[in-house]
Amino acid sequence: MEGQPGSSEERWRHMLGDRPLEQSGPPPSHPARTPNATQNHVLSDSDWEGLIEHDGEPPDQSKLNSLEATMADADPAEPVIHDDLFTPNGILSNELDNLEIIAKLDMQVIEDVPAEIEEFARLATHRKFQEAMDYFREVLFKHRLLFPVAAELAEFLLVERGYLQLETITGELLAEWETSNSSQITAEEIRLFRLYHCFARIQTNGFLGDAITLARSCRLELAQIEPEQLTDVQVRMTCTLVDVESLSTDLSSSFK
Repeated sequence: MEGQPGSSEERWRHMLGDRPLEQSGPPPSHPARTPNATQNHVLSDSDWEGLIEHDGEPPDQSKLNSLEATMADADPAEPVIHDDLFTPNGILSNELDNLEIIAKLDMQVIEDVPAEIEEFARLATHRKFQEAMDYFREVLFKHRLLFPVAAELAEFLLVERGYLQLETITGELLAEWETSNSSQITAEEIRLFRLYHCFARIQTNGFLGDAITLARSCRLELAQIEPEQLTDVQVRMTCTLVDVESLSTDLSSSFK
């Protein structure tokens, strides 16, 4: 459509422009992601045309699955399934609240990026939404394909309940990682962003897609790991899959 951004960079800068976003749906269930204040951020429907989503269809899952497969490590030894991980006595009910969800990831990135992420996180912590988005656009945009940068933005949008923008940006990132075949993203990190994308789609338009299948796959993967050995990425996956499953269950129940 005439007047709409064309290139990936133009779309990104359009998404991160000075128009605020509409908060939609309830906040994620984990208290670390619950906002302390209400902000309304509005973006028109036409702003989303020409982006990675078209006519309500999800990203090409076969391509994403192929991307994960090429990045995955060699098959591990026979896994030990910890059946109690997701039970009432397991980590998700008793220990999850004690985990620092928005703690800094261990970053192994180019020299200047950690300090720039720290400044973005500082603005986010002080709930300076527009300043944070402006800073990301002007400073961090060029590093957007680095996982720590992308993850910080995604968690910020979760806290702010900017689900429309989260849906679009995660879709754009998944597409860019796919086409660039970036060596700076792992299969596990791809799955986390697929969970983010599913969660945002459910929040914005009730679209389940492959959310349940993806959540079950992630659950099985995480069940092979002792709770105390979960990495930061795996903790984020755990929290997000709980949110995805909760929303999916609520949505499925509404149709019964």
